[in-house]
Amino acid sequence: MGIFEKLATYLAQRRELGELDAMADTELSDLALEPHALRQTILARPQLRRQVLGMAEKFGLTDEDISHPHWREMEILERCQNCDRPRACRWYLSGRATEFGPQHCPNAATYGEIAREKGAG
Repeated sequence: MGIFEKLATYLAQRRELGELDAMADTELSDLALEPHALRQTILARPQLRRQVLGMAEKFGLTDEDISHPHWREMEILERCQNCDRPRACRWYLSGRATEFGPQHCPNAATYGEIAREKGAG
């Protein structure tokens, strides 16, 4: 990621955090999410969302599949953010040789469940 992309990401995070801080408690409760969870997602490393979507694709899932309900998306993002093998995951998703695979993803069970629901629907 180049310097301009990093700056754009930083500015977007600041804007989103400002919007979050400006929200009323009723607006936050409508989202059914804790402010700390929203803040954590906003500050997550920039490639986090790309990794989540990249791994979801390995299970035949789309952004829409993992985004609803929103609480499940937040759980997925949190697990990915706390993964102890982010570099191996990035290498796997970029096609580099690695021993890491979908079965090593901390969200594998969730992705499998969503794929089964999608197939049954």
